[in-house]
Amino acid sequence: MAGTTAVGPRRREHPVITLAEAGVHLRGDLLSGHQGRVALLFGSEKTGLSNEELSHCNWLVTIPMHQTPGVRHPSMNLGQAVAVCLYEMVRESGLSLPQEPLEPALAGDLERLTALLNQIMEESGYARRHPANFDQIRIRRLIRSMALDRSHTLAWTGILRQILWKFGNDPQAVEPSD
Repeated sequence: MAGTTAVGPRRREHPVITLAEAGVHLRGDLLSGHQGRVALLFGSEKTGLSNEELSHCNWLVTIPMHQTPGVRHPSMNLGQAVAVCLYEMVRESGLSLPQEPLEPALAGDLERLTALLNQIMEESGYARRHPANFDQIRIRRLIRSMALDRSHTLAWTGILRQILWKFGNDPQAVEPSD
């Protein structure tokens, strides 16, 4: 288990290593006999980890920061520190998450989505205000350039139907044009 620290003016009771070094250790732990489990602790932005929380750690990780005159011990905010540490854990690791194959969108689903988007552009007045952007071919290409899988296509269809319903129209009446 590793804790994170800005290495302020506290007494060091754990080995402190840089994030680059920690990345090597953490990646090794993920790929070895630790059953793919590691723990990286983060404290609050204001106070960091308490001494009691640090007592659970085997070592500490610090993200090197540029020293600025007048700044006691510079550190990242919590969100930035978490993102940088997680990136370092997987960088150059060759780790890949298993992914379910995505079902491709069906042509009919894409045409319904295109028709709904066209109808919304008409109902909202967008087609009148921006006629150069309102072109059936352009809208169809736009939809297809998003490379949506089937579940995302169906989700967007539902969202656009809800918008049409809010406009007071029957979104079920929308059918793709041939």
